[in-house]
Order: sequence, then structure tokens, then C-alpha cells
Amino acid sequence: MIESEQEYLLEKLHRTWIQFLLDNDWRDYAAIIIDADLEWRKGWDQYYNESYITGLCVHIPNQIYTFYLHEDNCEKFLSETFKIVARGHIWDDMSEFPITYIMQLIDVEEDWQNTIKFSQ
Repeated sequence: MIESEQEYLLEKLHRTWIQFLLDNDWRDYAAIIIDADLEWRKGWDQYYNESYITGLCVHIPNQIYTFYLHEDNCEKFLSETFKIVARGHIWDDMSEFPITYIMQLIDVEEDWQNTIKFSQ
């Protein structure tokens, strides 16, 4: 699978994952990932000279990261629902597919220290 196909697949999986959560009335979980950035973890196949998907990293916006941390079994639930949606699209057996959740970093704007100091 070439890079652009991998990115398009990721976007489709993100959209489908959110819809799956909403369709099952899991709105709080959908709210966690709707503004998240998803990024493939990749390896390199030297024989085929191309990258392949080895996992997923979910960058959760810092505004909702605290909610995510305090929600019992949130990571497990989100991982299981993603694996249901992604089964057969990435790996046939998604049971060992690694998913990591991290806080999304904020873009650095010019003079950001003074902006923070004077906005407080």
C-alpha cells in the first residue's frame, strides 16, 4: 500500500470510527477522538522497498485529555472499538494491533511566552 493510500485509509477509518461510536450512542467517546489526530506507526519493508503499518498513535487534544485520563477503561474501550472498525482493512487479526494514546502537542506561535503571560 503506497503512502497516499495509507493516509486515505486512515482518514476513512477515523470517520467510520466516530460514526460507529455515535451510532451506538457512545457520544462521550466520540467527543474524545473527533478532534484527535491519528498517525500510523510504520515499519520499512526492504524487500518491497515500501513502508507498512505497524500500529496507530492517537494524539488527543489537550483540552479533553484530562477527561480521557479520568474515564475508567477509556483507552481499552477506544482501542477495542477501533479494532472492530479496522478489522480486515489493516490486519485480518487486529487483536495484537498496537494503539498508543498521547497528548496532542500545541503549535508554537511567535512570542508565545508573552501571549501566555499577558492572557492570564
